[in-house]
Amino acid sequence: VVFGKASGFTASILVSSLDGTNGFTIYGRNSYGQCGRTVGSGDVNGDGFADVLVGCPNADGGVGEVLVVFGKASGFTASILVSSLDGTNGFTIYGRNSYGQCGRTVGSGDVNGDGFADVLVGCPNADGGVGEVLVVFGKAS
Repeated sequence: VVFGKASGFTASILVSSLDGTNGFTIYGRNSYGQCGRTVGSGDVNGDGFADVLVGCPNADGGVGEVLVVFGKASGFTASILVSSLDGTNGFTIYGRNSYGQCGRTVGSGDVNGDGFADVLVGCPNADGGVGEVLVVFGKAS
């Protein structure tokens, strides 16, 4: 994640230069989890900052998961690990079927009209390949 700024950017940005003040890196839980295959954003907790949605469809052996990292004005570290998400800084949505690939697609929108972005999670292989879409309602933290 690279933060926007009014003064413009250089022609290239090295990922190794992200230090929490100019952006950060979100790391998945396990090898081959494909975290970042899909990404999105939306204000899930209604605090006025966009939250980052990261799909990891092959996490946990293909069950899949989606990471939700809450946005804020400052105070990010250079890297965010899944294990550090504790409900105050974000959370993880876990798939429920083997090989369901939850997180293959992610999106957000206020599905129930309560003013909070809701998280939409595509699980194309869930229920034996029938597939499903999970809707997780946003709410104040």
